[in-house]
Amino acid sequence: MPTDCPQRDERLGWVGDAQVFARTACYNRDVAAFFGKWLVDVADAQHPSGAFSDIAPRASVPWAGAPGWADAGVIVPWTVWKMYGDRGVLERHLDQMTAWMDYLERVNPDLVRSRELGNSYNDWLTPGRDDTPPELVATAYWAYDAALMAEIAEVLGRADDAAGYRALWAKVGAAFGEEFLSADGRLASGTQTAYVLGLHVAYRLLEQDTAPSWRYMVEHGATTMWERWDGWTAEHGFQSAWMNSFNHYAFGSVGDWLYRFMLGIDQAPGTAGFSHPVLRPHPGGSLSYARGSYASARGTISAGWERSGDRLSYRVGLPAGVTATVCLPAAAAAEVRDAAGRPPASVRPFPGADGVDEAVFHVEPGTHEFTGLWPG
Repeated sequence: MPTDCPQRDERLGWVGDAQVFARTACYNRDVAAFFGKWLVDVADAQHPSGAFSDIAPRASVPWAGAPGWADAGVIVPWTVWKMYGDRGVLERHLDQMTAWMDYLERVNPDLVRSRELGNSYNDWLTPGRDDTPPELVATAYWAYDAALMAEIAEVLGRADDAAGYRALWAKVGAAFGEEFLSADGRLASGTQTAYVLGLHVAYRLLEQDTAPSWRYMVEHGATTMWERWDGWTAEHGFQSAWMNSFNHYAFGSVGDWLYRFMLGIDQAPGTAGFSHPVLRPHPGGSLSYARGSYASARGTISAGWERSGDRLSYRVGLPAGVTATVCLPAAAAAEVRDAAGRPPASVRPFPGADGVDEAVFHVEPGTHEFTGLWPG
C-alpha cells in the first residue's frame, strides 16, 4: 500500500498522500499494477454512504470523507487511466466513483462542501498561519472531481453522465466564486494554499530557498521529503519528536510539475497512455536548461530545453510508433525553425502567458530539435 511514512509506528495507507503523489509516481516508475491492487483496497474501504475512507486498507479506522483525502477515489483511477491508457480501471471503479459523487451532492445541497461532513485535515501541518477555510479546499476538490468524472464518463461512452458532471462542475464552480471570491478578485483567505488553487506560481515556489521550501530541506542535508515544511529550521531546531517525519513522500508531488510543465511531457486532452504526447515546455525562473525523460507504456519520451542569450532551443525524442505535437513558446513564434530549417505548422497563443505565442510542429518518431527567440 502507499504508506505515508515507513519509519514511525503508523504506516497507514493515507489516501490523500497517495492521490497527490500518484501522477509523479507514474512518471517515476511503472506503478500500474501497484495502484490497480490498491484501488481494490480503496473500494473495499468505501462506506455504505458512498464516502471514501481516509485510509485504505481501512482496518479499524472509521474516518471517511475528508477533503483532499477521500477524493482519491476519483483522482487515482483517473490518473492511472490517463498515464497508462487502461480503460479497465475506470470500468472497475465506476460504481464506487458514482456513489461518492452522489454522496457529495446529497450532503451538500447548497453546493459548498461543508467541513462538518467528515474529517478536515485541510492545509495539513502548515507552518505558521493556518486560516485557509476548510470549505474552500473542500469545494475546490469537489469541482475537480466533477471535471474528472465528466472526462471519465466521456471515455466510457456515457454522454449523458458526462453532460451532467460538466453541469455540476459549473454549478460548484459558481458556488465557489460566490462563497469565497470577492468583487475585487481576492479570495476569502490570503494563504498560498487558497491562491494556488487558482493561480500558477510554481517556478517561484520551486526556486525559493528560505523556509518553507523544498530547497530549504535540500540545502540543510535532506535526502528525503519531510512531512512538515518546518520539520527543522535554523531558528527553532526540530519540531515535536512524536509528529515529525523526515521520510514522507507527499511533497514529492512537485515531480509531476517538473515532468509536465518544466519539461513539457504531457498529453493531448481526451487521450491517455501517451498515444499522442503534447510536448509543451514552460521555461522560466533563473534556470538556463532542463532535460529529462519518461519511460511511458509506449517507450521512452525525452525532452530538454536550453537558453543561451536570447535564444531558446528544445530537443525531443519519441519512440517508434509515437507521433507528437510540439508547442514551443517564443517571442517571435513564426520564426521558430526545426533542425532542417522548416517553419511551424501554425502559430497560436501560448496557454497561460499573455502576449506570448507558441510555434506548433507535428512530428514523427525520432529526435527533433527546434530553435527560436527566448520568450522571457
